[in-house]
Amino acid sequence: MSDFLDLLGSVGDLVWDISQQSKISTLQEEVKRLKEAAQSSTDSDPIQKQLKELRAAHGELRLYVATLFRVLLRKGVIARDEVVKLVGEVDEEDGKRDQSYEGRMLP
Repeated sequence: MSDFLDLLGSVGDLVWDISQQSKISTLQEEVKRLKEAAQSSTDSDPIQKQLKELRAAHGELRLYVATLFRVLLRKGVIARDEVVKLVGEVDEEDGKRDQSYEGRMLP
């Protein structure tokens, strides 16, 4: 009788596990659907699309500027302290020290 109860318990556990796996799969599919819907709505929103493009362009510009600084530093064209000092000077040229620059690119 004990073996039968153990078998019955094992079958019950198996049914429970299958039921839970089914629920998990259903929830995973719903999450995937919601992510796709959110992405679709973001792609169709022109402001979100433009923001995404601007972020990508900003990241690319940061990459190129960082690369240029490193080339200049490695070749000994300019020292790090000189770069920091010059950045501060240029930052102040537009009237405010805010780590932004709205002035002319070339003096």
